[in-house]
Amino acid sequence: MTAVPHQSSEAITDTDPFEYKLERLLCPKQANPEFVQKLKNRLLAQPRITIETRRQYKAFWVIAAGLFAGALAVFLFSQKRKMQADLE
Repeated sequence: MTAVPHQSSEAITDTDPFEYKLERLLCPKQANPEFVQKLKNRLLAQPRITIETRRQYKAFWVIAAGLFAGALAVFLFSQKRKMQADLE
């Protein structure tokens, strides 16, 4: 797409005021070089803030330990009842 040279106001007809306004609004702007350099540095540099990742295996071990403790408690209570029944 090529840029259309700027037309004088005399050349504008009633059919293209929209195009004239659009051309004026869309003219390219040169960014501040200092801003561009700062943005480039921020985008390429490693961030100072790090986000901790959640360790999935930690939840697995907590659940496994709970199930093991529950199974051990059921086993010990059943053994205790069995010993009491044998004594009677």
